[in-house]
Amino acid sequence: LPVVSGEEGAEAALVTGASFKKAGGHSTDVTLWYLDETTRELVRTSNSVNLPVRRVEQAGAILDLLRIPPADQGLVTTVPSGLVARSAALLAGGILDVNLGISRQQAPMGYADEEALYRQIVNSFLSLPEVRSVELSVDKRPAGTFLSFVKTQREQVVNEELLDKGMDQELYFMTQDGSY
Repeated sequence: LPVVSGEEGAEAALVTGASFKKAGGHSTDVTLWYLDETTRELVRTSNSVNLPVRRVEQAGAILDLLRIPPADQGLVTTVPSGLVARSAALLAGGILDVNLGISRQQAPMGYADEEALYRQIVNSFLSLPEVRSVELSVDKRPAGTFLSFVKTQREQVVNEELLDKGMDQELYFMTQDGSY
């Protein structure tokens, strides 16, 4: 809406609604991953979404989208409502470093749900522009730690003791198509 000031012919433009959103971000093709309700396998969906400019807001927008699977496709999610992106930065080499937070009221998750959650998030973040790999931390724990934000303290101590002793572990790396 043009607003006329005291000077003759001077105008100011006010940008509202969808125009402001379009000016603030850009439409990007992203691949979101959900779980098949029956098999619990990951299922890829392609979407064109208007993402915010800041990386932390992009990560937050992906989490918001993952919470609500497409209707009538037999898809579910493990992303809890209290999971948020506290910070995110794109590091050298295309590493997306994301610090996640979780609400205190979050109910504990089983190992299978926790692993599915990790896979949903990482695979979906990999579709963001310029992202080649993802490092996650939870509530400022060191990057790359397992996404065990709902384990009991006793379980965490046992896991730390096992890791301190040194154990053989299988490592998985992602290919461009999202497979291991």
